[in-house]
Amino acid sequence: GGGIISRNGTALAVAVPRHNFVYLTNDLSIRSTADGRELWNARAIDRNVHGFAWLPHDAGLVVETSDGVRNVAWVLKPDGSVRKLDIGPIDIVSADIANDGGIAFIGQRRDHYNEIYYLAPGATTPRELSNDNAWTADYQLARVEPFEWTTDLGVKAVGALYFPLDYAPGRKYPLVLDIHGGPISTSTWNLSGLENGELDQLLAARGYFVFRPNYRGSDNLGDAFLMAIVGDMASGPAKDNLAAVDALRNTGMIDQTRIFVSGWSGGGLQTSWLVGHANFWRAAVSGAAVNDQYEQATLSDINEAFNEAFFPNVSPYTVAGRAAYDAESPITYVNAMKTPLLILSDTRDQRVPVPQAYELYHALKQRGIPVQFTAFPRPGHFPADPVGQEQVLRAWIGWIERWSK
Repeated sequence: GGGIISRNGTALAVAVPRHNFVYLTNDLSIRSTADGRELWNARAIDRNVHGFAWLPHDAGLVVETSDGVRNVAWVLKPDGSVRKLDIGPIDIVSADIANDGGIAFIGQRRDHYNEIYYLAPGATTPRELSNDNAWTADYQLARVEPFEWTTDLGVKAVGALYFPLDYAPGRKYPLVLDIHGGPISTSTWNLSGLENGELDQLLAARGYFVFRPNYRGSDNLGDAFLMAIVGDMASGPAKDNLAAVDALRNTGMIDQTRIFVSGWSGGGLQTSWLVGHANFWRAAVSGAAVNDQYEQATLSDINEAFNEAFFPNVSPYTVAGRAAYDAESPITYVNAMKTPLLILSDTRDQRVPVPQAYELYHALKQRGIPVQFTAFPRPGHFPADPVGQEQVLRAWIGWIERWSK
């Protein structure tokens, strides 16, 4: 988004790409409105900035980022110092700050849909102002906890693990990976959010563990972890996701004959890639997936800057460049795919155009692999209407249930 001018008009707070591309890490920079020079910045937070708002008297800013499996807010002072706001189990997004320092914000929780909260000046416990989702009290919700594992880079990664509603220690349960897109995003443990937990709650209610891994490229652990995706945007994250499955297997809680993989957009890319690089999956759901990086580079509405961010200094329109793009394309490995696959896409998806879905579908059908393609006659990267969203959830869960038997 755009910048926000300080109350006295002398400074502008603006998100600035650290590596020249908005699709990678964005830092907060506070600049002079007189000459544009930087006065101070939020680099000490070392997280991708999602939102920000000025404190009273221009005494600093509240800065919103992801952190671990949560959405958090930091208080940034003009000397560059930062501290994380600790308000207990509630996460902060879309903060608005009054002249007296009171903060109104959308509060997120792992056991309740979004509500509006108010944090009074000097208070540490926010007050809930709305109760639009009181109905959730009538439903049992799955327990969700952070789950850490070590990647092949030697880094501790963390994701959100949803427990089956009927979980009992000592029993084994099927596992579904629900992989976030972006790819620069984070799966939090919140019920609502960019990557919302509705699918995961529905699967948990049907007796599945669901894991939402934050692989390299996720914006919850700092710039180094985020930037590790550059140059190997499919193969690198896949190593992290396979390591996560291994770590979950080692808990002894997982039925190893029923492990599923799924995702939308960047998560669809991961799903299509993973079924071409492992054959233990019981079934898979690949939504709006980048299956062919060359087609994506040519047809997507964000192609040029996106290509340059994730394939730096590589043109897909040279022999060597095309080979580099093909090496990171799931379709290249189609002859290794054996997993029953459901492919989903909007017919007028401008972000990941539908030809890539047709390409993978026909390649698998020709080989006799169990594959189904459901195309939604809609514009956009994901159905925006409630009917379309319900159809996606029913198709996704239905495919997993079909192959779980």
